[in-house]
Amino acid sequence: MSRTEADQYLAQWSVLSGQFVDSPGEATTRAQELLDTVATARGLPSASPELRTRALSELFPDHADAARRLRDASEQAAAGSGDAETMRQAMLAGRALLAELVAAAPRVPDVAPVSQRKAVPGRRVPPQRSATLHP
Repeated sequence: MSRTEADQYLAQWSVLSGQFVDSPGEATTRAQELLDTVATARGLPSASPELRTRALSELFPDHADAARRLRDASEQAAAGSGDAETMRQAMLAGRALLAELVAAAPRVPDVAPVSQRKAVPGRRVPPQRSATLHP
């Protein structure tokens, strides 16, 4: 992702943050949509929100719950049951995740459970190093 694209996404988030005061539910929903757009642009799974959230949690463990919190707040807002403080906290968490997402080097995680992962032909597993010291 180019610096220009990253700056555009961050500017869009700033606009949404400004709209939060007048319309917290709508701003939260649009922020979730923006985060999904950026995640997809970075090559993360777009097939389902659950896969995307899992991938974001794997890539950004410090912000593991941010995507989930923003999605939950957005769904609550759509149902008319969200409270402003929950949405505000979700927006703050989402902003931190967005900043990491636009700054990070692209990497698509393997989000399949370990038991379902397939070996990649030609990929070697590095040998274990011995703990023995040689003089």
